[in-house]
Amino acid sequence: MSAKNIMGTIGNVNLNREDSGWISAQEVANHLANKLGFPIMCDFKKFGGTSPLESYVRMRVGMKDADCLMPADMNDVISKLLRNYGKSIPLKESVLNVLKPYMYPQDPQVLKQMILNVPPQRLVEIGLCGDNLKDIIKHAIPFHDAQHNYVGLYLRPEVILREMCIDPADDNPGTFQIDITEGNNERGIRWQVSIQKKAVNVNNVITPDMTVTLDTIFNTAM
Repeated sequence: MSAKNIMGTIGNVNLNREDSGWISAQEVANHLANKLGFPIMCDFKKFGGTSPLESYVRMRVGMKDADCLMPADMNDVISKLLRNYGKSIPLKESVLNVLKPYMYPQDPQVLKQMILNVPPQRLVEIGLCGDNLKDIIKHAIPFHDAQHNYVGLYLRPEVILREMCIDPADDNPGTFQIDITEGNNERGIRWQVSIQKKAVNVNNVITPDMTVTLDTIFNTAM
């Protein structure tokens, strides 16, 4: 990240600062894999929209059963059925704790309402509409591929990007935003992101002589 505005000034005041930089899709995938602690399959697709510089990016993730599912006795017929065909995927608690902040709402009605809260024009600008939107809704909930022993789901890359840029211990974390989405699936996707930090000014009044007040001085003026 690079700082665009110099904070110090001749008047010894702080100005708002903007940090900006580029983050690649591979860096996002690496960040997620490092947090999970095991390798993942991951790809990205830029949807495209009416805005030339903005686009929503679909993030698709696949995880091996052995890495992400709770242990199960596969000789138990009931456990096997639930594991392969059950609607609730038995993810390990450690895996679910990592994924939860990046997941879409798991209640389809809540997810649809979240989409409805965004102005339709904005959805069209970033390409999150039509078949693209249906694709997101369909894969927002984890599903199990019993044939290949994988769990798949879509995650929100914009949330991961923010996490990569914001220091949780910072008392003045700033406002995160994605400025530009660039590239494609073949050339690689990357985002230009920025953080706007508000200045924190401390104004000190210097009083050279505490026995004299301004009222004393001005009341003696002729």
